[in-house]
Amino acid sequence: YQNWLERRLAELVREARLAEKRVKRRIKAAEQLVFPFEKPRPGQVELIATIDECMKTKRPLLIQAPTGLGKTIGVLYPTLKEALQRGQRVVYLTPKNSQHSVAEEAIERLQESGANIRSMTLTAKSKMCFKNEPICNPDYCEFAKDHYTKMAAGGLIERLSKKKNLTPRVFKNLAQEHEVCPFELQIDATPLADAVICDYNY
Repeated sequence: YQNWLERRLAELVREARLAEKRVKRRIKAAEQLVFPFEKPRPGQVELIATIDECMKTKRPLLIQAPTGLGKTIGVLYPTLKEALQRGQRVVYLTPKNSQHSVAEEAIERLQESGANIRSMTLTAKSKMCFKNEPICNPDYCEFAKDHYTKMAAGGLIERLSKKKNLTPRVFKNLAQEHEVCPFELQIDATPLADAVICDYNY
């Protein structure tokens, strides 16, 4: 028990140091975050200013705007800047998986403009599972068996920490290679992301 406790305490110290590094990196990323378009569309400047003001005064905000205004980047830019300044992350919720791509493209635009941010798309267990049924029992599923042991042996979290965009394909490829659960791999990688894109039922 003492050996286990010493190992676990050492792990917790490493996890705490990594969390501190993430906070520092996010604060630095906020300073370098710029709007990815030279000329914002009509309405976007007002949208960004309104979101900024509501976050400063801690007021909830409901936005209704026409298609084509550029709502996604108009919302992601100020919320990411505010969250990163505090060393935190943004969770971007959509009603359907099909709407993830719009948010992913907005994050990619920010990255192309020099933003040092990492995004992650969280996908439903049923869509990530390699088996016919998502039964997370080690006797039924070889990907559930010894999941955490295989995660540690493969250094999977460290490998994921070097990627900017954590997509379902990235998780599935790595999970297949190391025979771990792709859904649990997503959950384990969540602390790495500065922006988590997912269905709102999560």
